[in-house]
Amino acid sequence: MFSETYDIEPVRALFERYMWHMKQYFEIEDEQAWLVRANSYFNLYQGEPERKIYVFTTESEISGFALVNRTYRFNSAGSVMAEFYIAPEEQCKGHGQDLANFTFAQQPGMWEVFVASGNTGAFDFWKKVISEYTNDQYELQSSDFYDGTGISFESA
Repeated sequence: MFSETYDIEPVRALFERYMWHMKQYFEIEDEQAWLVRANSYFNLYQGEPERKIYVFTTESEISGFALVNRTYRFNSAGSVMAEFYIAPEEQCKGHGQDLANFTFAQQPGMWEVFVASGNTGAFDFWKKVISEYTNDQYELQSSDFYDGTGISFESA
């Protein structure tokens, strides 16, 4: 089941699993400070109307999330897929693509998804999902200020 949630607490444990997964793609000198900063960022999703949390639930347990905001790296308007995660035990079952499509449908217009350099699995996932969603109507972007790739497209 896919839905929007306004309460970050049920998502927090999964977000922490996600952060442990993501740390492999960044050079982190102070792991504790990095996690504190990540949780401060996550806390912004509680009550800020420009930030949205969409979740995927299995048997009353949250097994995936999409964090959406308007903190652009490549565009000047639209929505940003800031963080996205499906629990490993639910991966490769189509839930990620379904959650992504559900999320895009909730906020029609311009979108950007960015993928950290080295996260080839995520890049392959997003390229496939967005290619199918847009019928290959997307743009790959890069810049000096972000170590990764952005994918911009329009959702209907």
